[in-house]
Formats: sequence, structure tokens, C-alpha cells
Amino acid sequence: MGEIKIKCRYCISLPGLLAWIQMIFACVVVGLILWNAYKAEDTSALDPTKDNYKNYIKHGEQYTLLVVMICIAVNVVFLLIFFLNCHMGPCVGCRCLTFASIAYGLLALMWLSAGGVEVYAAIKFKEDRDSVTGQVFKTIFNNEYYEEAFRRRAAAAAFCFANGLLYLVSAQQTKYLDL
Repeated sequence: MGEIKIKCRYCISLPGLLAWIQMIFACVVVGLILWNAYKAEDTSALDPTKDNYKNYIKHGEQYTLLVVMICIAVNVVFLLIFFLNCHMGPCVGCRCLTFASIAYGLLALMWLSAGGVEVYAAIKFKEDRDSVTGQVFKTIFNNEYYEEAFRRRAAAAAFCFANGLLYLVSAQQTKYLDL
């Protein structure tokens, strides 16, 4: 067993900064998806046992939220491993750099597919908005709700694709990490 030495240099290196930016983008995606749920005046709307909970997270967006949770957990683990220099100490037998590169590559694919899910959700919200527009019984608020939901999902898709590209860069940069 080796010693644990703190390497502050990792947090300001390119892979470390990419990990921080990826976590920020992941939080932005969560905020864009869940904003309408937090904006709801009725707190029972957040209850998953009620039917109206499905109004906020639908069209497969659960997958995007799952990707966010997995990616934040993986980023925190790798930040700790490389910050504490565990791959040179207690985990010397572990091929952490290779594993991190493979994990970042897989996470990039997950983010790109989550971006596809968000594009699908944005299209569905746009279709919902267009179907509501023709109904006399719906108010202007509902039309604005669907328009805002469409824009938020489109922005979430853009952040998902950007995060996927960042993970591809991380997968490539982790190979050359000199700690």
C-alpha cells in the first residue's frame, strides 16, 4: 500500500476542469428539465403517486436524469481518485487512467443518446403545444407553458450534446494525463 498524496494540480489541469464543467452542465440539464415541477404552485404535483407528476417528466426524460446522476457520481469518484493521487498509492494495481478513459467514452455515448431523448421530448412538447393551440377551452397560459417547455427541452438537448462532446474530449485527454 502506498501513501496518499494530494495533487491539487489535477483540479486545474484540463481533465480536472473538464470534469467540473461537465458537472455544471449536468446540473443545468436537471434544472431545465425540472424547472416546471419546481415552479408549480401545487406541491402535490411533485408527488410521484399522483398522475399529474407525469406532466413534468415525460417522453423518456427519466433516462436523461439517470445519465445525469451516473455522470455526476463517476466524475466525483474520478476527481477524488486523481486529486488524492490514489491511482499511485493504494490503488496502484488499478489501471485508473485506462478505466477513466473507457468510462468517459461510455458516458459520452450516454450523453449523446440523452441529447436524442431531449430532442424527442422537445418535438413532443412542440406537438402538444400545436394541439393545444387549436382548442378553445385552453387558456393562453397553457400555450405559453408548452412553448416554455419546448424551449427548455431544446436547451437541455443542446447541453446534453455539448456534455457528450466534453466527455469525448475527456476520454481522449485522460490517456495523456501526466500526474
